[in-house]
Amino acid sequence: MIKIAVSNLAWKKSEDEKVFEIMRDLNVLNLEVSPFRDGSILPEARKRFCNETKKLLNQYGISVVAFQALMFRYPEVSIFEGATARNKILEHLKGVLEFLNQTGATIAVFGAPKNKIKGTLSYDEAMSIAKDFFRQIAEQAKIFNVIFCIEPTPTAYGADFICNTQEAVDFVKMIGHDSLKINLDIGSSILNEENIEKIINENIDCVGHLHISEPYLKTINLNPSFHKSVAKTLKANHYNKFISIEMLPNNELDVKNIAKIISFVKDIYQ
Repeated sequence: MIKIAVSNLAWKKSEDEKVFEIMRDLNVLNLEVSPFRDGSILPEARKRFCNETKKLLNQYGISVVAFQALMFRYPEVSIFEGATARNKILEHLKGVLEFLNQTGATIAVFGAPKNKIKGTLSYDEAMSIAKDFFRQIAEQAKIFNVIFCIEPTPTAYGADFICNTQEAVDFVKMIGHDSLKINLDIGSSILNEENIEKIINENIDCVGHLHISEPYLKTINLNPSFHKSVAKTLKANHYNKFISIEMLPNNELDVKNIAKIISFVKDIYQ
């Protein structure tokens, strides 16, 4: 069965308890976390989770299953800017993976378009660097029992490397590591005008996680026919991992609408 999660990017910290109550009432008890949503650097985020968030999650019976926005608030330096920058990002991600493991989560989603800008490097030069870097990340993920999922980020988001789902699939297949998969981001696929059903049918083994999202992380469009088609294709391919509802806060996205969207996704995908 497909497992449903909700990303805490969709609301503010002050609304955590209200949304957790909704999740409990709807029996959707899986949370995807943006660990730096509230402005914390890594040591502070870990401390806050242990001292505050963990107790609240336990109160509502909610489990953390995934991390996203791993590079949020991190300096806008790219893995392609040299060994020093690369090593600093690697050390940061090692710390994030350790923190993720501490929460009980098993999925890490890496989009980070600004941290993988290849700039003037040729495709082959960038690919050589990226292969070595992400092999190291995959090995670290394996240590912490985590699946590290590369998310394609469209050029509209400022990216110039692994910008569509096929590129992400090809990269993951080339690395060939069990701890490295793709995050199939529906919003990015819509923006890139991709055939989502075809991607799922041909590459289901490469998919480690899936985001139910819209371009630019707008509020989920409750389009039954579209989502029924995606859900049918996932089920036909025996997908039994997580799908996570991903949005950014906006004026129309109040707690009531979050509840409506969770119910919609649950009804169609389960």
